Order: sequence, then C-alpha cells, then structure tokens
Amino acid sequence: MRIEIRGDKMEVTERIKNQIEAKLDKLNQYFEHPEELKAYVVVRTRNKEEIIEITITTPKFSLRAETSHEDVLSALDISMDKLERQIRKNKTKMRKRFKEIVRMHLEEQDEVETE
Repeated sequence: MRIEIRGDKMEVTERIKNQIEAKLDKLNQYFEHPEELKAYVVVRTRNKEEIIEITITTPKFSLRAETSHEDVLSALDISMDKLERQIRKNKTKMRKRFKEIVRMHLEEQDEVETE
C-alpha cells in the first residue's frame, strides 16, 4: 500500500508517521493485491482536538474514516477500527455478489444441458 501522509496546519513527526504506516500495513492482510492501493492521510488540528482523516482507494471502492480526539494516536486507533469494519462489510457484500453470479451461471449451464 502506498501511503501519503501530510499535516494541515501542523507538522507530522516521524513517530506519528511510523505509527500511521505500521497501522495501515496491518490492513494489507485484507486485500489480495495491496500494492495497488493508495492511502491518503491528513492530520490536522482544530482548537484542542487532533483530527485524522484516512482515505484508501481501491480499484472497486473507496474507504474513508475521519476521527477527532485530544490525542492523534487515539484518533488513529478509532479510525483504524472504522476502516476494518468497512473492509469486512465490503468484502462480505462482494462475496455474496460473487456467489450469486456463480449460482446464476451454474443454473444457466444446467438449463442448457437439459435441453
């Protein structure tokens, strides 16, 4: 996964960058070809809150999570939970769709064979 991290009105330290990269690398296990993915991370501050916005683009869909918290690493953890939930939801949806397509295709073949 290619990761692009930038800070908006703040500087992102190496420690934060390393944490973000480590967390996003854990998401690679959910994808067949993680090298095709792009992740855009924006870290910004508003008043006393740190906001982290993560957008992951895949060839078939996009995932997005935005979280605000007093600590940027806590916001990162919450965002990662949101992204994992979205990934599981989309993968389940895609599996169902694939099974329906295969079932329909097999039914068509059975009809052709019976004729």
